[in-house]
Amino acid sequence: MANDKCVAIKCEVKDIFDKGLSKAVLKQMGETVQKLVNKKKGKGLYFDNKCKDGWLITGKIISLTADDPKQPKKLEVKISIDGVPLDGSSNGFKSSAGGNVTGVSAKNVEDKAKLVVGDVIEALMNDKAIPHMLK
Repeated sequence: MANDKCVAIKCEVKDIFDKGLSKAVLKQMGETVQKLVNKKKGKGLYFDNKCKDGWLITGKIISLTADDPKQPKKLEVKISIDGVPLDGSSNGFKSSAGGNVTGVSAKNVEDKAKLVVGDVIEALMNDKAIPHMLK
């Protein structure tokens, strides 16, 4: 394989039931992508947020909703990941998925939000993004 390609990420939240969770879920998204990409170091990819010639991943939380915003018991998330090659040498990709988590309470809502975001991002990266970037 040729030299490893760097991967950078940009994260955003479009719609979230509690704006106070935005910082935590964005951090979770970035950390999950970085961890998964760095597992491929030496196999084709490495993480570098100042990347200029590899891949730019845009992760979007399209929505993070609760069954009851005041006393949530279930959270549902929809996430998209788009990849753009910064060197123009290959095609980009778009993928999306969703997931949910139950057992939510006022005490653990942030932890459960990070859990469901991390799980969906991990599945998208492993199933769609990383295989495409390694082509």
